[in-house]
Amino acid sequence: PTPTSCATADAGFAVVTAGAWAAAPARCLFAAAFPVAFPDAFYRRAFVGEGEGGAYFTRVATGAADGALVGALCCEVHDSDHSLYVCAIAVALAWRCTRGVGRALMNEAEAEAARRGLHAVSLHVQCDNHAAVAFYERLGFVHCGAPCRNFYRRVAYGSHDCFTLRKELQTVHQ
Repeated sequence: PTPTSCATADAGFAVVTAGAWAAAPARCLFAAAFPVAFPDAFYRRAFVGEGEGGAYFTRVATGAADGALVGALCCEVHDSDHSLYVCAIAVALAWRCTRGVGRALMNEAEAEAARRGLHAVSLHVQCDNHAAVAFYERLGFVHCGAPCRNFYRRVAYGSHDCFTLRKELQTVHQ
């Protein structure tokens, strides 16, 4: 895989286009990060390219030293509200908070949404995931209405409720 953009060389990672090779390590990363398991169909659509009409956008971050997967992002176009919806984003624990992996992945999502002429990037986040909520707010995401009650019905831990967050893209409105 070749890097698409990302970080400075001293950051120690590169953001690359995901493909079938990334599905298994991304599954492990998502399993460690989320209280819910994604079905096999999700990985086929997002990483193997079974999404119709290019509706999915997937990037991964790999460590520069060993090429190990340290972050993954999977998005889907939501035509109904002209947004790129973040289905899942996860960063390996050792890479969180200090190296900019999450920010680099979200920057990729914003750039892709703008490239596709979409108006925004949107996502859901568990109400009790305070670190993630604060991260998205720092990136300029805002809350859209009241929390969605019982959105996560099959979670193993944490809140079943979520916030809907959205970031309008300035480039579309200029």
